[in-house]
Amino acid sequence: MQEAASKKAKVLVVGALPQGDQALPEQMVRISCFEFLSMEAPEFQHIAPDFVVSPLISLEFDCLDMAQKLCQVDFPGTYYVLADNLPNPQIIHKEMRTICPALNFEILSEGRLPEGLKSETL
Repeated sequence: MQEAASKKAKVLVVGALPQGDQALPEQMVRISCFEFLSMEAPEFQHIAPDFVVSPLISLEFDCLDMAQKLCQVDFPGTYYVLADNLPNPQIIHKEMRTICPALNFEILSEGRLPEGLKSETL
């Protein structure tokens, strides 16, 4: 139990984040959208992230593409989408629940990660 409490969060970052990487923990793995979308379940499980973080939308993908892939690889953690100034985030939440109801998903406005993710321990 002590070992689990001191485990550092492993974060998989896909794409460029609006605020850069300064708010992320040191246990971070960055991959491109192409790498992530072409990844099979065994490769993803080898990385074994606790959290996946991406922008809401980029030139290569959007959060719905990410959600579908996370469901395909049976991701058990939390998917954080960083987005600024969304007028109606409930629309995205509704679409996510339709596409992948089992996915633990949060939209974080202004690119701010929750305190638990910023800290070195879970």
